Formats: sequence, C-alpha cells, structure tokens
Amino acid sequence: MENKIIQENKWLNFLPERIFRKRKPRFATIGSGFIFPVHLAAIKEVGELVEYDTDEDYVSILTPNDTHFEYCLKESEKGKIVICEKPLA
Repeated sequence: MENKIIQENKWLNFLPERIFRKRKPRFATIGSGFIFPVHLAAIKEVGELVEYDTDEDYVSILTPNDTHFEYCLKESEKGKIVICEKPLA
C-alpha cells in the first residue's frame, strides 16, 4: 500500500526509494510561510513531520526567497535532502 501511494503522488516522485524500504521518511521544515499547509498535506501522504534537527531525512525550506540559498547550502552540507521551491538564490 505504501509504495502505491508513493507512485501516485507525483509531487514526491523524486524521493529515493531506499528510504521507503525501512520506514516512512521523516520531514522537517524551516519556516512556516503561507505554503506550509500545501507542503504539510504532501508530507502526510508519504511520511511524517518531525521537529527540525532531530532525525529528519528531508528538509523543506519555507522561508522568504532571499534566504533560500543560505538554508539550502547549510542543510546540504549536513547531508540532508533539501526541498526548496524557486527561486534558489
């Protein structure tokens, strides 16, 4: 059932299959702008929302545009998979 949900959810098709083999993926967000409800709904379809900097697999950047690059770089350096809407810089 879980893999079927992943395949049908086109928004999250890019997520690595390896994470789904062991458990549901864990997502954290930085920021909670007006787009947060949209991201939360998508996250709940395939994974779970956890508190930032606990043990998340993915970090979704929901901050003002001029901060995207800084947060993306910081999280990438920590080895996290980053989800960021445009613009990146």
